[in-house]
Amino acid sequence: MIADDKAKYVGDSVAIVCTIASIVDENSFYANCGENSGVPAVILVDYDDTVSLNKGQAVRIMGTVEEPTQGVDSSGRKLTLPAIKAQFIE
Repeated sequence: MIADDKAKYVGDSVAIVCTIASIVDENSFYANCGENSGVPAVILVDYDDTVSLNKGQAVRIMGTVEEPTQGVDSSGRKLTLPAIKAQFIE
C-alpha cells in the first residue's frame, strides 16, 4: 500500500518484512516488500549502517514513512519511491 500511494502514509509507523534488493550506500538500501500488480514493491530505507547487510537478506523494518524520494530501480529507470526512516532492523 505504501508503494501504491507514496504520500498517503507519510508520518505513519510501519512494521514490514522485506528482502534487501540492493545496498545504495552506507546509509540506505532498496528493499522488495511484496508485489504491486506482479511487480516488486520497492522502498528506499534510510539506515545508519548498512555494512552488515547483504543483498537478498530478509529484514523486518520498523520505522516511520518519510516523504517520497527520487531513486533508480534495478533496470536503471528513475522512479519516485516511498522512503522509510528505519528505527530497527533484525
